[in-house]
Amino acid sequence: MAITSGPRRIVPTVDFVARGLAPVVGAPVPNLQNHGGPVIGSVEVVPIYWGAAWATGTNAVLASNIDRFFDFIVTSSYMDLLHEYSTPSTQIQHGRRLSSAHVANSEPGTVTPSGRQVTDDQIRTALQGWIANHTVPATTANTLYFIYLPPNVVSLSFGSSSCVAGGFCGYHDHIGNIYYAVIPYVNCSGCVFAGQFLDTLTEVSSHELAEAITDPELNAWWDPVTGPGDEIGDICNRQTTRLGDFVVQTEWSNTQGACVVAPAPALQVPSPSVVTDLTRFRDHIDLFVVGFDGGVNSTFWDANGGWFNRWFRIIDPNFSDLFTVPPQSVVTCLTRFQDHIDLFAVGRDSAVYSTFWDANGGWFNHWFRLLDTNFSDGFKVPQQSTVSSLSRFRDHIDLFVVGFDGGVYSTFWDANGGWFNHWFRLIDTNFGDHFTVPPKSTVSCLSRFQDHIDLFVTGRDGVVYSTFWDVSSGWFNHWFGLRDTNFPDGFTVPPGSPISCLSRFRDHIDLFVVGFDGGVYSTFWDASSGWFNHWFRLADTNFGDGFTVPPGSVVSSMSRFQDHIDLFVTGRDGGVYSTFWDANGGWFNHWFRI
Repeated sequence: MAITSGPRRIVPTVDFVARGLAPVVGAPVPNLQNHGGPVIGSVEVVPIYWGAAWATGTNAVLASNIDRFFDFIVTSSYMDLLHEYSTPSTQIQHGRRLSSAHVANSEPGTVTPSGRQVTDDQIRTALQGWIANHTVPATTANTLYFIYLPPNVVSLSFGSSSCVAGGFCGYHDHIGNIYYAVIPYVNCSGCVFAGQFLDTLTEVSSHELAEAITDPELNAWWDPVTGPGDEIGDICNRQTTRLGDFVVQTEWSNTQGACVVAPAPALQVPSPSVVTDLTRFRDHIDLFVVGFDGGVNSTFWDANGGWFNRWFRIIDPNFSDLFTVPPQSVVTCLTRFQDHIDLFAVGRDSAVYSTFWDANGGWFNHWFRLLDTNFSDGFKVPQQSTVSSLSRFRDHIDLFVVGFDGGVYSTFWDANGGWFNHWFRLIDTNFGDHFTVPPKSTVSCLSRFQDHIDLFVTGRDGVVYSTFWDVSSGWFNHWFGLRDTNFPDGFTVPPGSPISCLSRFRDHIDLFVVGFDGGVYSTFWDASSGWFNHWFRLADTNFGDGFTVPPGSVVSSMSRFQDHIDLFVTGRDGGVYSTFWDANGGWFNHWFRI
């Protein structure tokens, strides 16, 4: 019976249109999706040469060379490429070839007037018999049997056959947890490649090796849209290259958006670059950073498998450069609920872009612009500007960014109406310029509870300003300075300095910033008394200067529980320093190096 849904599982003949090589205009970009099934972690290949023809002459040499091919391929960059299709429970790693089996005392299938034919049912029966009588090694979660048919045998399966137009050159399948691939002796038009016949067999074998590892039970990695039913090899069918001494087929890489035989080079990023992070749930961390090439890269840690040990690029094939931003840009990330991530970044064209990941479909593979047609340029901001984001509740996102004019702008997304498609300015008519800050300044934002937002930013005059939104009254429309009359200048910091903010509980806010003198300063707001109106220095008398850092440095802050704060900052010596506050003892008054 022909396959009508699900993964293709075959090596198509030459007439097949591979979507990764000749994309259909307007069609979706290939994207392998994980459908929840297993992958093979450390493959153990068992070649099985069925029939007496493999025992002598050129075919015996072929079998020996196929063994060499597997010895090489399972420890090559090919396996490193497949690592991107690991799952939280199984990391795809290098494998090994087990002893090959030569079955010369029987021949495949049955003799017919047109020649010998073998069905998939006959192959299944034979394989189970070989396992039972120990002709081949026993089955484990990593075992993959490769069954090579002798010359002049037609393979019948899936309502088609080998070596016919629209048929196949090989296939893979499973019997429960027994994984196997079938490679006919495809010295026929539609399957064979020019040159040595070994090249044809290794090309077809590499196709099925990659597909059997990433989709052994036909319920793991395949594309339900393009094709549909394309597995990793189908997307790049018959695109060959030489790897080591062998011809192999290239395979589709989601992260590179191309047919390749190796992972992307190890990630390096400019110094300094900001690595943003989020945790969607207790046992998982996601990281994001921009590389030298401007690509947005990600990796993750999961309690089940540890660090992924590879950075993958979040691409958009609709861009000629697959989407890049200026190096050292900040990628803003947030998670509205456990199974979703939203990202925001400013592109090379100064537009604000977004993409997302969802557990149901993986990465969206498209960076879309958050534009506003009310602006002649569609709304743009300086390159490398930080887009601040928060989610007050699951179905809502608020964004904030500073424009070329120094105005603070905002937009939002709501599940009921989607993106607002308008960037509105948060003005204050008490200022002659309606309130502006240095372009590229970071607007710090927090939501103490669902119906309230607080914003903080450093003004052109170095004063720390704040405003807020409340569901009962909307935006306050006034930016007020958080001053301290104990300072002759009322307390100012270098314009553009980032303000770190946190809310340990609904009725409290803590702020942190670095002053002109390099000291780390803090103030707070509490519902019982309002703003403290005093910026106090978090000094350490063990340092000759009381502990200072470069002005403009970011002070990272976190609250692990209501009665505790941890701070982190980079010192003048390049060391990372920390201190803390605890309700039981107050500030520690010592900055210790990590």
